[in-house]
Amino acid sequence: MNLSEDILRLVNNDPAAKMAVDSLSPFGEVYVVGGAPRDVVLGKKPKDIDIMAKVNGETIESVLKGIPKAKLSLTGKQFPVYRFNYGGSEVEIALPRIEVKTGEGNKDWEIKSDASIPVEKDLERRDFTANSIAVNAKTGQVVDPFDGIKDIEKGVLKTVHPNSFRDDSSRTMRALTALSKHGLQPDEETKEQMRMHAPHLKKTAMETIGQELEKILSGNHPADAIRLGHETGVLDHFLPEVHSTFGFDQKNPYHKHDLGTHLMNVLKNVSNLTDDPDVRMAALLHDIGKPSSMWEDDNGVGHFYRGPEGQGNDHDKVGAEMAEGILSRLRYPANRISKVKTLINNHMFPSFNSPKGARKFLNNSGSSETAHDLLNIREADHMGKGNENATKMMVDKMRGLVDQESQSQAVFSPKDLAINGNDIIKTLGISSGPQVGEIIKRLMDLVVEHPSLNNREELMNIIKTFYPPKISSNIKFAVDVHPDFHAGLAETFKKGKGFTWNSDFSGYEDDGFGVGLDDYGTAINISHFGADDVKRFKQQHAKFLSKNPDVKIGSWNDTDNGKGLVYLDLVKIVPDEMDALRLAQKEKQIAFYDFGSGRVINTQPDIAHEYPVDRDEDDPNPEHLQENYDVNAMSY
Repeated sequence: MNLSEDILRLVNNDPAAKMAVDSLSPFGEVYVVGGAPRDVVLGKKPKDIDIMAKVNGETIESVLKGIPKAKLSLTGKQFPVYRFNYGGSEVEIALPRIEVKTGEGNKDWEIKSDASIPVEKDLERRDFTANSIAVNAKTGQVVDPFDGIKDIEKGVLKTVHPNSFRDDSSRTMRALTALSKHGLQPDEETKEQMRMHAPHLKKTAMETIGQELEKILSGNHPADAIRLGHETGVLDHFLPEVHSTFGFDQKNPYHKHDLGTHLMNVLKNVSNLTDDPDVRMAALLHDIGKPSSMWEDDNGVGHFYRGPEGQGNDHDKVGAEMAEGILSRLRYPANRISKVKTLINNHMFPSFNSPKGARKFLNNSGSSETAHDLLNIREADHMGKGNENATKMMVDKMRGLVDQESQSQAVFSPKDLAINGNDIIKTLGISSGPQVGEIIKRLMDLVVEHPSLNNREELMNIIKTFYPPKISSNIKFAVDVHPDFHAGLAETFKKGKGFTWNSDFSGYEDDGFGVGLDDYGTAINISHFGADDVKRFKQQHAKFLSKNPDVKIGSWNDTDNGKGLVYLDLVKIVPDEMDALRLAQKEKQIAFYDFGSGRVINTQPDIAHEYPVDRDEDDPNPEHLQENYDVNAMSY
């Protein structure tokens, strides 16, 4: 690296810089300052060229405004900064200046800008030695009064003077940015200065803090920078929610690190997968809801979801709300807040290993981009738990399935449906409102599982069958499961639709049947049971209820193939299959069955291993699939 030669080459290859330097040099010395010399020493290509000209303002304006096809504009409230456009490029030009502190705020300065000020005096006012280097744009002379070049070569960040952070409190965050973007680690003296002046960050505008945080997250080493912020106390003054996670014991064998260390690991890992600052922000904040969500079981193990007796809370939901508050405080744009909140809210998505699972995941994610962002966070999160043996195979398989389904004709959002809300309103004769949204959601569930259903004729037949116009207005009324058998049976036949359940999984003989209505109020006909079954149903109910007066049963049904869930002692309707299976495992009260295929999945080993279902006589009895059921893998 030859700083002089590299800067001269940089100037000569930039049309605006070369024209400005050639035009102004006859009237005074012209220097390249700031980021460009630092970046050259770092071995990086500078993005911008900042020029300091020891030329009075009137001369700058008269000379540069007279150049054909050039544009000169003046900016800066406290001191003049010129923007010079020429030949498709732009440079900033300023006069040397000195600054005198007049108060406590970051804006309390008396600034003198004058061509007669020595270049060394201008460099003296700057924040770090790495940024206090100037190179004469005509001769290549290097001016480095504070040994900034040596510091950069050592990878060290030093302040120009001990009061640097006192003079401008935002510089404590700039020190973090210097580490993230340039790999410059503050020396011990600078760290001590950061600790001393960290509380002064409260004087900095939230917009400025938010902008600096974005620079930190856009760098190559954001996790190192955030960790430095914690070590120096700076983090506590712009992200106290993250600062407080360091040292938090998760009390869980699957999390060997404290929460703060885990967050740093995840941020580091995700930064190797994407340079998107919003995804990195989501990774940084994804578990901040854990401390306020945690509860401990009888063995002292920590959990971060709503417990069976209402303990704790779902940390992903809590964290998403906290992230919204944090980013609003930092004046982030609404669309970016929404993106980060969505990623945190959904980062606990269940894994999948089938095209159907990928379609459901894409549907829940809302877009292929969001799906891949979530998969990046999942990979980073697994590695961040300290499990170095966690393989990429699982996430890579999910990525492949997502890409495969993204390129197919599958449906991932309501706009992809072959019909829309207006079709539903016209066909059923109803008004626009929540009911239309519920029907669209149900159709989405169907076509995500069965993409071939997504054609106009099929979907129109479905809504006509499942949502007859004469009863569609009664949806709110029909969500209840009738506690009285006769009333429930009468309601079912009156509506012409409904579904049935068996009370104890063991067959039709002497065990009692019930009738309920699903969460959309119409749903599934009872033809798969037949008249004899209904007759037996009526005959046995009283006998069963007399023996089991406290039994309460609710049901959920999916499609007209007879799929459903039976709850032994719960009155609850769960519209999603996987949510129902999780509830089954959690409450230890539910078995899942499918009349169409004859499959049975019991989440508890003490429930009957076989369940007689409507099937051809030659078909085998369903197997008990407890050992093959994995709710986390969404497979069974």
